[in-house]
Amino acid sequence: MRRQFKKDISSLADVFAFIDEVMPASTVSPTASYAVNLAVEELFTNMVKYGKGSTTDISLDVELFSHAVVVRLVDHDVDPFDPRGAGEIDASIPLSERRIGGLGIHLVRHMVDDLQYTYADRCSTITIIKSLEH
Repeated sequence: MRRQFKKDISSLADVFAFIDEVMPASTVSPTASYAVNLAVEELFTNMVKYGKGSTTDISLDVELFSHAVVVRLVDHDVDPFDPRGAGEIDASIPLSERRIGGLGIHLVRHMVDDLQYTYADRCSTITIIKSLEH
């Protein structure tokens, strides 16, 4: 299923309602649901915060399969930003000594099974895949 959401943090409640509609609690474990919601929140928020210049809605596709959920976020008319290129976070370093930023993408990479990125025609597409089998 695909929906468009206003490029605004206030859209998150509608985003979560849409995800819950596609991934009902009766068929998706709380662990998988939490991981997908956290990943989408982080990625959507980053698109809102850093995809400046564009006021075009963000497209969100959610596909539920028997073994996995696939979520695709598309931000239109923006510069590229590949979240896979963000540096790793060293969790052993005290918080006071860490650089600001990057923790959300770090969490996304570790909570989903696959993170993909494409950029074409000024459209940034991030795809996450979360297995439903663990």
